[in-house]
Amino acid sequence: VPEGFRPTLEQAIAFYPPESRPTVERLVGDAIRREGRFEFELPLITAQGRRIWVQATGEVFRDLDGHRTLVGGVFDVSARRRERQALEESHRRIALANAAGGIGTWEWRIPEGELHWDDGAYQLMGASTASKPSYAHWLALIHPEDRDAVERNLQATLHGDG
Repeated sequence: VPEGFRPTLEQAIAFYPPESRPTVERLVGDAIRREGRFEFELPLITAQGRRIWVQATGEVFRDLDGHRTLVGGVFDVSARRRERQALEESHRRIALANAAGGIGTWEWRIPEGELHWDDGAYQLMGASTASKPSYAHWLALIHPEDRDAVERNLQATLHGDG
């Protein structure tokens, strides 16, 4: 669009693909009626016909003469969206590979003392997904004859001596 282009509301909404327009109309319309804010992430068709994803934000306020004014911005978030989709696809592939291989994964957030297990880890540990994993729970799963050595080695590692 030319520099300084100030579209009407109808012109601005026309940049969105037909399937997104009802959502835009509802969210912006609600903001206008309540003189509030709106924010959404939807596809948009540029003036050159390129489909991109945008985050749109705006606010309705009254100017000094008491007229309602809508001010907003649109930010291209296509790259962020592609990255998010690639990450989600990667997570799906890992979950599929883990399930096929009978693998469980876990994460231990040491400073918080929080353990997180995926479904495969629960299954391998013979624990219910309704239970919350803990260090004590994990340690109890170690063979009794090995617990002391495992505990010593783990503590040494955590303190930089392992």
